[in-house]
Amino acid sequence: MTSLEDLYDAYTRAASEPDLDERIRLLRECAVEDFEISSPFPYSVKGVSEVARQLGGVAAAMPDGKLSLSRISDIDAHNSFFRVNFENRNGAGERLSTGLHIAEVHDGKLTRIIVFVPSELPSFTSTT
Repeated sequence: MTSLEDLYDAYTRAASEPDLDERIRLLRECAVEDFEISSPFPYSVKGVSEVARQLGGVAAAMPDGKLSLSRISDIDAHNSFFRVNFENRNGAGERLSTGLHIAEVHDGKLTRIIVFVPSELPSFTSTT
């Protein structure tokens, strides 16, 4: 991969791929074999094959049965980490959700993604 943008966009293509075998192949291009993803849905899985299966389960839970992730912000990076906002759209192009990915990269491949949904923190009011 030539840039963090290219790396992340390769991940969103892989995550959005409906075919399990192709999703695994695409993930192996952008992630290490023991790639890990943790989400508030809740799940935390490790290994390209397990991540690919979990992404398929997430897609199956969507109203139209598919995941269509894309980057909607610039990537903000330091050291071996970056953060980026993403969205998921349905087949009609309507936004279903947004979120924030915090990713770790080593040797040009993703090692971990931590998912936060929604991308904006809720406001909290002090009760004191």
